[in-house]
Amino acid sequence: MAALRNARHERFALAVADGRSVGEAYVAAGYSCSPQKARGHGHRLRAREDVQNRVADLLQQRARIAEKGVERAIERTAITKSRVAEELAKIAFAEIGGNGAAAIKVSDKREALMDLARLFGWITEKQESGPPGAFDGMSDAELEQRLIERLSGNGIDQKRARARVVGRSELTS
Repeated sequence: MAALRNARHERFALAVADGRSVGEAYVAAGYSCSPQKARGHGHRLRAREDVQNRVADLLQQRARIAEKGVERAIERTAITKSRVAEELAKIAFAEIGGNGAAAIKVSDKREALMDLARLFGWITEKQESGPPGAFDGMSDAELEQRLIERLSGNGIDQKRARARVVGRSELTS
């Protein structure tokens, strides 16, 4: 999404994407009023669809940049998923207790097992999207379409995204 036409709205969206509160972002955007009013005006501005979309776009861009940075770091240090899995497995399947530096605590073992499960996608982290109640008035079809668009935006082709969301295997055709 391109920058917002209103320069103050754009500065507000950038400030919110930077993690500022809506009141702080409202003042940073160039509006002048008391902190109490800035909070109220900021919430109203944050509720605008164009501002919501811009903030979401900015956060997505930053996430992609961070992901590319991690990928480059992984390439430079020659860290592979299999190497990480091997090292975690050493901890996860080591004997508890023992002598010397190789002593493994139950908490270390559990943490290593959880890390392995996350690495292989057996555990997924939940993430909320949108303001509270944003999806309350949507039909099942609208929710499905929203999910498909979201997955497509994260690099999954439309056909696979639809198959994941709808639950049918359209990949066989």
